[in-house]
Amino acid sequence: MALVIGGGIAGPTAAMALRKAGIDATIYEAHGPGAEHVGAGFNIATNGLDALAAIGALDATKGLGIPATRISMYNRKARLLGTVATGLPRPGAPDTTTFKRGELFAALAGEAASRGITTEYHRRLVRIEQSDRSVTAHFADGTRASGDVLIGADGVHSATRAYVDPDAPSPRYTGLVSFGGFGRNPGLPPEPGVWKMMFGRRAFFGWFVPDTTQVWWFISVPMDKPLSREEILAEGTGAWVPRLTGLFAGDDVPVEPIVRAQADELIVVGAEYDLPNMRTWARGRVLIIGDAAHRASTSSGQGASMAMEDAVTLGQCLRDIDDPGRAFATLQHLRRPRTDKIVALGAKTASSKAAGPLAAAMRDAFMKLGFRFFYKPESSAWLLRNHIDWDERITPAKA
Repeated sequence: MALVIGGGIAGPTAAMALRKAGIDATIYEAHGPGAEHVGAGFNIATNGLDALAAIGALDATKGLGIPATRISMYNRKARLLGTVATGLPRPGAPDTTTFKRGELFAALAGEAASRGITTEYHRRLVRIEQSDRSVTAHFADGTRASGDVLIGADGVHSATRAYVDPDAPSPRYTGLVSFGGFGRNPGLPPEPGVWKMMFGRRAFFGWFVPDTTQVWWFISVPMDKPLSREEILAEGTGAWVPRLTGLFAGDDVPVEPIVRAQADELIVVGAEYDLPNMRTWARGRVLIIGDAAHRASTSSGQGASMAMEDAVTLGQCLRDIDDPGRAFATLQHLRRPRTDKIVALGAKTASSKAAGPLAAAMRDAFMKLGFRFFYKPESSAWLLRNHIDWDERITPAKA
C-alpha cells in the first residue's frame, strides 16, 4: 500500500502508475475537492504526453487541450527573433498541447477515481514516522494513515521534502512574478498552434490565439522580491490590470486589449521558484517526486512533464525491485541527470526574461543569430522525444 501526498499532477499520475504495477495507493490532498483544480494555462510537451500514454491515461485528456506546436519569439519592436518547435512527437502520438491547468487536474483526478483510487481531501501532512516495515503519515486534523511506502508529490513547498532531508535547500526565487488568463479575443487574427512571446522592456508577455473567440496569455514581471499569490489577491486584482498593461508602454504588443478583455478574471500565479541541487530524494520508505524533488522554472515548459515521467518510472521501479530503498535509489539514479539538466535550462531561460537594457540587446542579437544559423529541431530530441516503455524491466542501480 502506498500513501501519495498531493493531488495535483504528480500525485494522481503516480497513483495510477502504482496501480498498474499492482500496488494499491491512496491520495491525500491538503485542500478540498476542486481547490487544486485552479490556475492558468500550461503546456504538456510530447514527452509528458508519452508518459501518460505509458500507463493508459492519455485518453483522459482528449478534448481538453489545444495543440501548441510552435513558439515564436519577438523583441519589443515586434521583430521576429525566431521560431522553435515545442514538441517532437513519435509517429502517431499527439504533439505538445496547451491545457487549462484546472481542466487537466480534474481529468487526471477523475481518471484515477475511475481506476478505484481514493483521494482523501483536507489531509494536510504534518509529520511522518517510519519503521523497518511501514510508514505512517500524520495529518493536521488528527488523523493518520499507514502504508508500505509514502510518495511526496506535494509540490515545490513540499512538507515531505523537509522529512526526507531536513537540510535540503529552500526553493529559489527566479526573480519573476507571473499572471495569466483566458480572455475573449479582442479582434486578433487566429494563429492556431503558435504561442507568441515577447521580451518587453520591463516584462515578458506570451499570448496564444487559437480561434476568433479566445486568447490565452501570461505575463512574467521581474521583481526584486517575491510577491505571493495571496499577497496580490489581498490587494485585489483590479489594481494590477493597469500596472500590467503599463509595463508594456512603448512596446509593440497587444497587451492592453488582451488583458482588459478579462480584467475581472485575472489569474494570479505569483512568485516563480525553482529547486536545484537536492542531495537525495528518499529516506527509507519515503520518496519525493516532481516539483518536490526538482522544481524547474515555468520558463522550461517541462515541470508537469517531468512530474509525469517521475511518476511512471516510479511505478516501474517498485514493480521490478522488491526493496523500497533500492527502488527509490534506482529511480533517482535514472531520473537525476535529466531533471538536473532541465532545471538548469529553466533557470537560464528565466534569467533572460529579467535582463536589463544592455543584456536584453545582447540577448536579442544572439537569439536571432542562433535561430538563423544554429537552431535545429532535432537538437531538442533529448528533451522532447523521451519515451517510456512500460514493459521495459528496471535493473537496480548499483549501491
